[in-house]
Amino acid sequence: MSSRNGLVKEGAVPAGSGPLSTTEAEKGAVMVLVALTMVVLMGFSALTLDVGRLYIKKQWLQDAADAAALAGVQLLPGDPQGARTEADRYLELNGFPSPGSGSSGAGAAAVEVNGDTVRVHLTYKVDLYFARVLGLVSAEPVAAAQARVGPVGAVHGAVPLGIWWDQFEYGQVYLLKLASPADEGDVLRGNFHALALGGKGASVYRDNLREGYPGVLRVGDVVSTEPGNMKGPTRQGLLDRLQADPDAVYTAVDSESPRLLFVPVVDGLAAGRDEVEIVGFAAFFLEGINEEDEVQGRFLHWLTDGPVLDREVHADYGLRSVRLVQ
Repeated sequence: MSSRNGLVKEGAVPAGSGPLSTTEAEKGAVMVLVALTMVVLMGFSALTLDVGRLYIKKQWLQDAADAAALAGVQLLPGDPQGARTEADRYLELNGFPSPGSGSSGAGAAAVEVNGDTVRVHLTYKVDLYFARVLGLVSAEPVAAAQARVGPVGAVHGAVPLGIWWDQFEYGQVYLLKLASPADEGDVLRGNFHALALGGKGASVYRDNLREGYPGVLRVGDVVSTEPGNMKGPTRQGLLDRLQADPDAVYTAVDSESPRLLFVPVVDGLAAGRDEVEIVGFAAFFLEGINEEDEVQGRFLHWLTDGPVLDREVHADYGLRSVRLVQ
């Protein structure tokens, strides 16, 4: 039908009826793509925000485990219960319940003390947010740390005195250098426990007493003894240390105090100049020099920086180091 008067022509399709136009179909497809894209974007948000939160929690968890293990191991091998208590204390400071407290929360901790080693295992429940669109409600990152204590294998700043090990007891005074010559028939004739470190002669010996040997000594090194009494250089070197920290006491000596002495433990001494092997290191508090010019030191248990030796292979002379092994 034709229409000049506004009537619908024959064969025409009225507006609003019949199949969709190409433009309307495209709009529908775009809406579907937008919806799918939103899901993908939400997934990416989960990866960026929730995964970022998990990374931060994981790092915090590892730092807490490392700190607890290192804190506890410093009391080994003599005080295993104290080591456990100290590790627990550091965990609580970092927001974790003590393993034996029975308290509940997002964090769970386990501490194991065995011989010269402290192991710490931590888990922490982290709630997720954006990742829930992917069906992930929470995650539980894990951290583990293991710290070990043992005899220190190398020392910087040791004093040039060599001692023999004699089952020293903490806080007891021992002679680090003799004052009078040995008897004529004594195999130690001429040696007073002095060592020649980095050079020979009284002036080198004096400077090493005052400042500490500037190099590094290691277990297994072979060094020369320094024969002769050298009363003057001994007093000159050690009086400077005493006067630099006159009020120090061995029960509370600071790690930077010049009265803290790291002394090589040697395998023996002989008459005159000789070579000796360093088998370990011990720590002493410089008590003083008596009227007979004998150097007196109080034996200490001490921790210092340096490589850790295996206690099953190397003897422990009281000067120790700690390190993370996991």
